[in-house]
Amino acid sequence: MSEFTDPARAPAPAHARLDAGPLPQTDPKSAVLVPAAVIAVSAAMGQLVTMDLWNASSSPQGLNLLGAMFLCVLLSTHGKRAIVWAIAVLAGGISAQVGMDVAFLAHLPLHITYCLLLIPFGHYLALPPRGPNPLQRSAWVLRFVVCCGLLLPALIATLYWLAGNALGLPPWQTYWHSNFLAQALGFLLFVPICVSLRYRITAGGPRLSPRQIALPAIFIALAAIAWVNLSSSGATVHTLLAIGLLFMLLLVQFLWGADAAFLSLLMLTLGCLQLGFAKGGHATPGEESITVTVIQIGALVAVLSLLMMVVISEQWRHLRTTLEQADARIAVMAERLIKVQEDERARIARDLHDDINQSIAAVSIQLSNVRRQLPGLYQGNLSVLQWKLGEVSERVRQISHDLHPSILHFSTLSSALESLCQSHSGPPRVTFIGCTETEDSLTPEQKINLFRITQEALHNVVRHAQAESATISLSTDAHLAVLRICDDGVGLPRRERHSRRLGLGMITMEERTRMMRGVLVLEEAPESGTCVEVRIPLEASPEAAGI
Repeated sequence: MSEFTDPARAPAPAHARLDAGPLPQTDPKSAVLVPAAVIAVSAAMGQLVTMDLWNASSSPQGLNLLGAMFLCVLLSTHGKRAIVWAIAVLAGGISAQVGMDVAFLAHLPLHITYCLLLIPFGHYLALPPRGPNPLQRSAWVLRFVVCCGLLLPALIATLYWLAGNALGLPPWQTYWHSNFLAQALGFLLFVPICVSLRYRITAGGPRLSPRQIALPAIFIALAAIAWVNLSSSGATVHTLLAIGLLFMLLLVQFLWGADAAFLSLLMLTLGCLQLGFAKGGHATPGEESITVTVIQIGALVAVLSLLMMVVISEQWRHLRTTLEQADARIAVMAERLIKVQEDERARIARDLHDDINQSIAAVSIQLSNVRRQLPGLYQGNLSVLQWKLGEVSERVRQISHDLHPSILHFSTLSSALESLCQSHSGPPRVTFIGCTETEDSLTPEQKINLFRITQEALHNVVRHAQAESATISLSTDAHLAVLRICDDGVGLPRRERHSRRLGLGMITMEERTRMMRGVLVLEEAPESGTCVEVRIPLEASPEAAGI
């Protein structure tokens, strides 16, 4: 029997053969340099997007993504690749500063220093190579929020404040609270996107389709339009708009995943900052600072709320997937056990019929020969013994037939069910209503499963129903086969009919029905008693059974 493979556990790597030649190079230069170039361009674009407003408006920076990109590199890889990609992030950020003519020499030591600060935090938050989504692990998410939402931003903001005062930077570039919020937002918004995408790629998570990318983009555009049109409204309208946008983000997360939700919130935050700076074009630097701070606090509340909901949703999704996989494994095992049970029943029935019953018949023949050779006084006793031996032979034959009805191999299911009814000595009195159409579309597996279901249902009627009569009916057409076993007994109590604590017999009946992609219905009879109805499709389409 083949072993089951746990889909949540990565398969063990196969050992290389000695004669397989040299192993292929697993980390060529192109696998390091090409992503490094993409990372450098992305870092430059991130710096341009976040620093353009900062440099042009003489107001605090609203969002900083450079440190978040650097931390994502540390979380995504290690070794030589991590060094090259980290340098690419730093080079992209520096090139953006040079292109914007920002004070390069003043900020370069700051960038290098706080990137070095990220290294121990990156090792502390290191992700496993494979496995479940880290966003569903509450302990990791809590460490991430404390490190990247509190400790790191506080250290970096303090570093900028001290260095800015020492280097004589403009005051609006050294505000501690603005730098703290800008760093915290960058980490809390960007890192979950990287973690979730990494899970999709390396750990077998669901892949993003073009539709899943387009719909969040439409959501961002609609949210930006709403913000523009309602920007002059009062606080109540802004509050309702923020709540509505948060619910929309939760919907995006539920439908398309955490990465789509955090990406939508990131783009929405950038759009709000852009609109805030555009709206405050004629405001004083203090008013612009207040506008940026309000947007930062709102985005921070939104990202913390979204992160909490992501953890709950991902845990629920993981539990549901685990339960579905466990149900699938149990169903496969139950199907295999039923098939093994049928094979074992057939073997035992064959041994009883071909070996033991034949041996009993041989003993009976020898007793007949002995009886003819003995005086009349002993012939009567041997006749009685021979008659009892015949009863034993008939009982063995009946057991063999119950274990494996050989009639199914040579006749129809209707004949086998009719034979079952005739062999039953009541009570109750069992009546069979034959098939209304042909049974040619029934497979041997369907015949044996329907026969076993009938046996188990009739067994339950005899033991529990206290019925006087029972009816077994079978009907088939081109698409559907329906088997009904009804009795006039006491029926099932309502609490047991709706209870999930079923007996082994009912569980076996349900499993056999599921194997045939059918439906098993347990209901009250029209007058009294219980009806068991099994509907199975006779074509490939499961809709025929009403599924």
